[in-house]
Amino acid sequence: MEERAVRDFDITIVGYGPVGQTAAAILGRLGYRVAVVERWDAIYTLSRAAHVDHEIMRIFQSLGLADEMAKRMKSGRGSVNFDAEGNVLQRVEVTLHGQSGWEADYFIYQPYVEESIDRLVRSLPTVEVFFGMEACGLQQDAEGVELTMRPRSGGPEQVIRSQYLIGSDGANSFVREALGVTDTDLGFEADWLVVDVRPHDPDMAIFDQKWGITMTGNGQILDPERPSVFIRWLGVEHVRWEFKLIGEETREAVNSPDACWRLLSRWGVSPENVELTKHTVYTFRSLVADQFVVGRVALVGDSAHRQPPFLGQGLCAGIRDAYGLAWRLDLLLRGHRPSTLLASYASERRGADLTMVQMSVQRGELVSVTDRAEAAARDAAYRAGKIAPMKPLPPLRDGLQYRNHDSSVPTNAGILSVQGVVRVGDKNGRFDDIVGRGWVVLSRREDVAPSLRPSQLDVLSTLRAVVTRLGTQEGAFEDIEGTYEQWFATLGCNFVIIRPDFYVFGTADDVVELRAMIDDLGRQLFAGTPIPTPAIA
Repeated sequence: MEERAVRDFDITIVGYGPVGQTAAAILGRLGYRVAVVERWDAIYTLSRAAHVDHEIMRIFQSLGLADEMAKRMKSGRGSVNFDAEGNVLQRVEVTLHGQSGWEADYFIYQPYVEESIDRLVRSLPTVEVFFGMEACGLQQDAEGVELTMRPRSGGPEQVIRSQYLIGSDGANSFVREALGVTDTDLGFEADWLVVDVRPHDPDMAIFDQKWGITMTGNGQILDPERPSVFIRWLGVEHVRWEFKLIGEETREAVNSPDACWRLLSRWGVSPENVELTKHTVYTFRSLVADQFVVGRVALVGDSAHRQPPFLGQGLCAGIRDAYGLAWRLDLLLRGHRPSTLLASYASERRGADLTMVQMSVQRGELVSVTDRAEAAARDAAYRAGKIAPMKPLPPLRDGLQYRNHDSSVPTNAGILSVQGVVRVGDKNGRFDDIVGRGWVVLSRREDVAPSLRPSQLDVLSTLRAVVTRLGTQEGAFEDIEGTYEQWFATLGCNFVIIRPDFYVFGTADDVVELRAMIDDLGRQLFAGTPIPTPAIA
């Protein structure tokens, strides 16, 4: 038998949707040799996800893409729940500015987002994307992972070997199946027709005609005859409706242009004023993989979790997965191999994503009611103020957080950090761009370096941490908008350690506690025997 050639990379990514693209962009920009295996011949050109939030925009900012992307997005202004007659049951307003230095919410047209990330990935000399290649074999050992792939158009199989592999190949993940990973099913399953249109006039006041309101965000029509969701903006040009299939309706019966026009006519929408760009029936489900990591293989995005779309957090969760995994892989590939590092990704992200799916299911169950009596009781509860708007996303409580002596996680650990506008010298702008990103030790006043022991300075040096403080002195930054002064006051502390994914590792009141925090960070990250740093092309 002819021996197959094996190509070597540092990391293999299976799947080139926006989550896989983001992982490839992050790791490629760090200089790692990345192979991406994508079964289709090109990036997908139809929209799926509709929303990203301020945290995801900060991640895109780290790639140098956020300003470009924002020009083709529409900022969100909240959501509205209507009853069947168009009366407002609940209106949820959002603050204009999110804590990450960007507006709180953005509605996106996904192909535009993918185009931006794809251009970046293709510019990176260490990243190679194998389009039209289907993963068909997966093996791993103590030193690496081998992926076998074959051209969908026919031809010989090829083998890629890498130190780690990321499964980002969607809901029907080959990687998840090859690993034998099972799912926890939270019990939500429903078929919905998703319809996208492009108005001839992008500013067309669609919802004024029937509902007496200019809708600039999204909302739900809680009509038991036809539960529906609308998103006024997909980017700056498109509009979306989602319609629940009722009773014995089949996919074939509703997934046609005629059926779409019939459903859209309720809003005065017709071929005369819009172009129908997409109609597809999706099965919304609620599944979370029982393992996010097996050996040297990690799952991200829809490969790891599938959630109903009622919070608009599916893509956001996947990109958080990719970002939280990438900085850990960077440490691993630089030679630090504690057995707990990938385990911390698995416990942390599975806990966060499970909570997200649970919240999405709760919202979906409220929207999806088709029993008239149950719908009437739900509407009455809304009018009585008994159904609260969804709470903000909870902090991370598992994984890599500062631990008290009893191993509990302090209150401030795991929260998302802020980003404000700052000045250093004659440069001003968002903190990450001016001061730096990665691991950050932030002091309210004091220059902490002289107070740290050599071992603690070694930890920060190994992490390439930015050590900075508020002020106008050399090595400090000016807090132009008071963002950080207010944040320190809210947290009730004087020192913060921020992780590369912008989550707080922990906070300290004084230098003694800061030293303990750095010691704990070193123990969690560097327990184990380092190996030589692999060559990076």
